[in-house]
Amino acid sequence: MSRAAQAEAGAVFVGATRYTGPVAWLRLAPHWLRMVREMKRMPGYLDHRVYYEPPFSLGTLGFFATQDDLMRFARTGTHRRLMGWVLDPDHATGGYIRVYRAVDREDAP
Repeated sequence: MSRAAQAEAGAVFVGATRYTGPVAWLRLAPHWLRMVREMKRMPGYLDHRVYYEPPFSLGTLGFFATQDDLMRFARTGTHRRLMGWVLDPDHATGGYIRVYRAVDREDAP
């Protein structure tokens, strides 16, 4: 997907998780791959990107057509199970999420 198409997203997810180390990444991989396959099939999914912050943080940018599309994905069983896995202190020690929604200028405060 082009940057111009990403700019057209109605909702963007930004998040990162600080994992306990490379072993946690290896354990994460099957859960992550399953979730990405499901996410790509969801209505309104546009694109995603992953970024790295040393020493063991991985982040995600997710682009969706609407906030409803993003939230529909967030409520899937696959995503919820992955988030439960991440909350185990043996796997991760911190993180954050932000959801941004595009608004028309005339709707902005």
